[in-house]
Amino acid sequence: AMMALLNATADKVEFCRQYGIEIEEKDWPVHYLPEAIIADRGELEGGNIDNLINILNVKVQNTPPYRADLKSTVERFFGLTNERVKPFLPGVVNLDGRERGDKDYRVKAKLDLFQFTQIMIKCILYHNNHYHLDYYKRDEDMIEDNVPCIPIELWDWGIANRGGTLRTVPEDVAKLALMPSDTATVTAKGIRYKDMYYAAKSMLKNGMFADARTKGTRKIKISYDPRNMDYIYVYNDNSNGYEKCFLVDANS
Repeated sequence: AMMALLNATADKVEFCRQYGIEIEEKDWPVHYLPEAIIADRGELEGGNIDNLINILNVKVQNTPPYRADLKSTVERFFGLTNERVKPFLPGVVNLDGRERGDKDYRVKAKLDLFQFTQIMIKCILYHNNHYHLDYYKRDEDMIEDNVPCIPIELWDWGIANRGGTLRTVPEDVAKLALMPSDTATVTAKGIRYKDMYYAAKSMLKNGMFADARTKGTRKIKISYDPRNMDYIYVYNDNSNGYEKCFLVDANS
């Protein structure tokens, strides 16, 4: 859930380009923080949402158990995506038709994560720009302006006529707030996390690692992107501040 929220704040032109898909800003003009989100408990419940609320100022409302109907739009999109994609993809598994002794489908995957993401991006682009929402009830102003019941058309009309506050945040701030957090160790060789070492130039200048050599190691709080461990974020004494640290050779 947190990674999905991070993607919501990302520049979609650049995001799609990472997967070999070229779009224009108008095709997916959404890179903003929501004012509030409705979640189904899980990751967005309890202490896991502190950063979301305190750093990004996003309100979170969790639905009761077994009430998928309270977020039916999202649930229906899952079903629509399956209906559109599954008949044409290699390796689709009919879980209801499996029998005892069938081969383990997990070792016969046909798509890697990169290819799967490409497919999901194209599904989203189609849905946002071409899918007609038969169930959507337009108000009088929308009918008067002849707004089609297509997600991108409704979005553009709403931004122009309904106002609202579209908030953006720097990518590093969003990652600090939304990525998993953990504890790392300050050592003489750098900040150690999962047998890897990280550092920032400012830390070398202020003697942070030299202090660890003379005064001993200490624990610090970090955030990290599990998709890319080339860097981590170290929290400053100011809870809203951070330092971005990059992977280093501990022997250099």
